[in-house]
Amino acid sequence: VSLARRCVLETGLGIIATRRLGGATSRNRSKRVIREIFRLNKGEHEGFSLDIVVLPRPGFSEKTFDILQDDYLNTLRRYARSQ
Repeated sequence: VSLARRCVLETGLGIIATRRLGGATSRNRSKRVIREIFRLNKGEHEGFSLDIVVLPRPGFSEKTFDILQDDYLNTLRRYARSQ
């Protein structure tokens, strides 16, 4: 997960799902999971204007939703502490 400041007052999400991640079905499922984590945690990044870029690695689809969500939230918290 990569974070960068943004000029507009809302947070954006970018997903880079390459073929190394697997077939089209696997890549699309990974993107749906990432978008859902972003949607469910919109309140966590209020007050920030960020571009969040996610590059899922091979093995992403074997992780549970809770583990992925915890990783996302930990990344946001680390960013907030550094500001």
